[in-house]
Amino acid sequence: MLVISIVHPFSDRGHFATTEPTSPFVIQDGYFGCKRIEVTEERDGLQMRFAGWSRPLEAYATALQDAGLAITSLREPVPRAGDGCNRMQRWTRIPLFLWLKARPLALMTDGR
Repeated sequence: MLVISIVHPFSDRGHFATTEPTSPFVIQDGYFGCKRIEVTEERDGLQMRFAGWSRPLEAYATALQDAGLAITSLREPVPRAGDGCNRMQRWTRIPLFLWLKARPLALMTDGR
């Protein structure tokens, strides 16, 4: 079995217009295709740089299928927005993370 936890491909393709909890999510360059992502986040005086590639959900499904795996579970967990944390409240409307579970097709077809 393979378990994958990634930033949701949709969330990589845009940004919230403001820091308000009800802020609109703005898609920048569209969702489909491959896009380089480089972002620096700052919180409480600390900075962290994130860099990588964003691909649509179909690209992950195709890669798993090409590797002989089948997705058996797909989840888009919703963060808890409680405890006075407005920073996460906006992510209760747009997917932030993606969890996939996959297993070899051979195990699925022979009943194991």
